[in-house]
Amino acid sequence: MWLLLVLSLTVSASALSPAHGAMPQVALMPLQAGLGTPAGIGASWAPLLAELVYEREMWPIYPPAAATDADTAARIRDCRSAVCYQDIGATFGAKKLIAGGISRDAGRYTVTLTLYDLTTFTQQGRAERSFVGTRSLDIELAALLEELFHPATKVASAAPISDAPISDTPLITPPMTVETTATPVYRYRGAAITLTTIGVIGLLGGGAMLATTFILKPGFESQVAAYNASADRSSATFTSLTSQKQTLDILYTGSFIAMGVGAASLITGIILFAVDGKKEPQIVFAPMGAGAMASIKF
Repeated sequence: MWLLLVLSLTVSASALSPAHGAMPQVALMPLQAGLGTPAGIGASWAPLLAELVYEREMWPIYPPAAATDADTAARIRDCRSAVCYQDIGATFGAKKLIAGGISRDAGRYTVTLTLYDLTTFTQQGRAERSFVGTRSLDIELAALLEELFHPATKVASAAPISDAPISDTPLITPPMTVETTATPVYRYRGAAITLTTIGVIGLLGGGAMLATTFILKPGFESQVAAYNASADRSSATFTSLTSQKQTLDILYTGSFIAMGVGAASLITGIILFAVDGKKEPQIVFAPMGAGAMASIKF
């Protein structure tokens, strides 16, 4: 069983042997990961899905494993339209193709599969199934394939596949996730630098003014004492002492104002440095079936 499975995932339809040449060949496109789903989950489920398809007497071809050149691999990776599906199917000789997607929400998986008949260019069936966890993944996928190949209610006529991109035809849209690139945005860096610089200058300047006050104060007090003890109290000496006192008062008061402004500026600058450079919210958009889901990640 597993030998046949490995062959189905690694060889193209042109290399199939006569032993299984009579089997209908089905191309299994990679299941697209939807919102909240690891990107590689579709590839990890591909072997099991291929085995389940083989058990239903169809020969599975997994295009990503069968691609023999970079151009084909790129076309498979970017394939999102009905015309592209037909082209991929023709490349590997498949008459039918299965595409779909996987989404996960709080441990609950939802898998959607769509079956295309590439010979008539029609959509033959669509099935969706939700389940919790992956412990019974084989049973869940088997039931999903049964619903896909043998629907309970047969559609009277197959709906033609639109030639528009998948995003314009919700019924055959495999879930996909597109995330913006989150880069740091420095909105307050200039203000943070300016305020920090002002803060440092204010603290240094205020400290220098306060130190100057304490250095000059003893000399001033000695001059006042000498003036009071002197019998000669000239107006010139009084005017000089008054001017010195005003200067000391200005230095003393100005030192506290400068240090207060400096401390406030420095604290604000540090806060701006801390909050600046945060990543912008990532907008995640995921078309899902006939609707869409969006979320914001911080």
